[in-house]
Amino acid sequence: MPYVIECLPASGFNPKNRQHLILIGTAADNPLIAELVSKHPELNIQFGLHATSIRDRFHDLANLDPRVTIVWEDAGTIPYSYSPVVTTVEGPEGSRIIDVNDFDQTLDYSRKLAGLREGAGFAMVPKGWFNLNWGNEFEHHKSFVLGERHPQFITQRLAEVQPRWEKPNELWEKNYHLAVQFYNEIMKCNSKPMTVTGLIEDGLFEARVQPSVAIFAETMWNPQRDPKVIRQFANRLESAVNNRIVP
Repeated sequence: MPYVIECLPASGFNPKNRQHLILIGTAADNPLIAELVSKHPELNIQFGLHATSIRDRFHDLANLDPRVTIVWEDAGTIPYSYSPVVTTVEGPEGSRIIDVNDFDQTLDYSRKLAGLREGAGFAMVPKGWFNLNWGNEFEHHKSFVLGERHPQFITQRLAEVQPRWEKPNELWEKNYHLAVQFYNEIMKCNSKPMTVTGLIEDGLFEARVQPSVAIFAETMWNPQRDPKVIRQFANRLESAVNNRIVP
C-alpha cells in the first residue's frame, strides 16, 4: 500500500508554495519522510502533485529523496486531461486551452519530469474517461453501501450515463495512438518502473467495460506493441469481459 503525500493545490501556483517544496525536500530535511523510511523501509512513498500548481518550477523538486515517487497529474493534454483532446491550464496570464495538437508539448514536458531525479521512478495519473458531476450528482446522492447497489439500479445507471461515455470512447478511438507513443517515449527517459494510475470515475464496471477503458488496459499491459495490435486485443478484452458480466 503506497503512503501518499498530497501537496500543493490544483488551483494554481503561488510563490509561497515553494516553502512546501522545500519542506517536502530531502529525507534529511524532512523528519516525516526520515521517520517513515527508518521504521518502514519497505514503504512505497508517493507524493501527489498537480503540475498546474508548479509548472516550470519543477526543478525545485530535483533534490527530493529518490525513495519518494512524485505522482504527476494534469501535466498537459492526452493522456493527462479529462477530455482526451483538450484541457484548460491556468497560468500567470490567465487560463488557456491546450488541445491534442499540443501533444508534442505535453510529451516534451513529461520527458523533463521523468528525467528530473536520477534513481527515482516516474508516476502519473492519466485521465480521459467518464468523470462524475461532482457539484450536482456526487455531493447530493442519498446514503448507500459501497458495492451493494441493486442490479436494477446498475442497469438504469448505465442507460443514463452511456450517452456521456460515447464521446470519450470516440475520441480515444481517434487518438489512442498518441497515448501509446507517450508511454513508449517516457519509458526511454527513466530506467525505473513506471507507475500509471488511471482515473476512471464511476466506471460502472459491474455493468460493462467501455471501449476506451479496454484500450487503456491493453496499452498498459504492453505499450510496445503496434497500436493496431493493441486495438485488436482491446476489442477481444472488451468482448470477453462484457460477455461474462451479469447485471
